[in-house]
Amino acid sequence: MNRIIVSGISGAGKTTLARKLSERLGLPRHELDALHHGPGWVKRPEFESDVDGFSRGGRWVSEDQYHRALGDLLWERADTVVWLDLPRRTVMWRVVRRSVARAVSGRELWNGNREAWRDWLEPDHPVRWAWRHHGRRRRETAARAERHPDVRVIRLRTAREARNWLKQELKRQREQKREAGQPAPPAPRNPAQAAYAARGPGSGPGPGPETTISCDPSPPPPPPPSPVTSVSFGPEPSPGPGPLTTILGPVPSPPPVPVMTTVPVSAGSVVSACAAAVPARPRIGKASTVTARPNCLRMVGNSSPGAGCPFTGEACRPVPAVTA
Repeated sequence: MNRIIVSGISGAGKTTLARKLSERLGLPRHELDALHHGPGWVKRPEFESDVDGFSRGGRWVSEDQYHRALGDLLWERADTVVWLDLPRRTVMWRVVRRSVARAVSGRELWNGNREAWRDWLEPDHPVRWAWRHHGRRRRETAARAERHPDVRVIRLRTAREARNWLKQELKRQREQKREAGQPAPPAPRNPAQAAYAARGPGSGPGPGPETTISCDPSPPPPPPPSPVTSVSFGPEPSPGPGPLTTILGPVPSPPPVPVMTTVPVSAGSVVSACAAAVPARPRIGKASTVTARPNCLRMVGNSSPGAGCPFTGEACRPVPAVTA
């Protein structure tokens, strides 16, 4: 795919696709509008000779148009035709948007020519031309494809198909060059890179002719293994005896907490208890209760007054008898 023409009605995107193919495949691009229109939108007399000259070359990309002046010249010398056969609604939206942008900005197109609002009234204006000749141009392109069976025709019916085909074709070209042993230069991504690639190294930013770049062929050493190679979450083992336990011995268990006990006392009984265990004199009645700590309440006959309390060490004092 070295000699390519992009076919389609006005507004289909021929110029845009031809520019992308030129940038990504490294093909010289020749824009027919710039070769055809002289000052004042007048046809240049050198138009046919210019087209004949570049189409004799081995590598180029251009648009398929101006058949009244060129006939099938480009079809006879091309090896690939990319046919943008887009729907009418897509074409009309694109051509109207393009013409409005040109009329508003007033930018120069070719040889001092500019598109103005009054040009919309001309019968050959791109908007009128695209609407009127959409179906006719489709039939003419199909007929040319039949007359030139040796030309590879790639028919793209939607804008998405055109984008996908461009990506796949670029990938295929790179693979072919890689298999043939030819280095495939990276495709420029913007006009600045394209200009730098056209000028060559040493003419702008980037590595110049005196720059030396070396790479170590040996692979880098593998990174050291991490100190933590595995983590497991099992049952937590019971802690063994620590150094403090070994020195001091086992920790003794705390003494039992005394429990308050309520003991019924009959009328007329004489009891002996710790003074601290009896907060106040018991109520006088037929039956009373005395609250004390365990083993601190001693009945007469079981313990003698003055014995030491097993908890506080204080001597017990006799409590007056409780009578009914």
